Amino acid sequence: MENYRQHHDIGFYAESLHISTTYLSRIVKHITGHTVRFHISELLCADARKLLECTDLDIKEVAEKLGFSDQSVFGKFFVKKTGISPMKFRTQRERDKKNYLLPDA
Repeated sequence: MENYRQHHDIGFYAESLHISTTYLSRIVKHITGHTVRFHISELLCADARKLLECTDLDIKEVAEKLGFSDQSVFGKFFVKKTGISPMKFRTQRERDKKNYLLPDA
């Protein structure tokens, strides 16, 4: 859990556990029904949402904090996972908060 931000590759985890990537993949898939990559991407996406919603970090800083090589790679990952860009996600959340806090006139 402490490494997913910087290590997105299954090889790191297999090496740390002194097992092959094939074996790690097989065991995780058998136990959870999902791939290692799926679990890592779910953690990264949840973290990204939290950082975009609860901090003032710009998109580039969020990408760096989550271990992406650049903002563009992070943006593509986020769109693939959520269907919207990080900036659009943030603006929608801010709008939702304002609408929630303001009573109807």
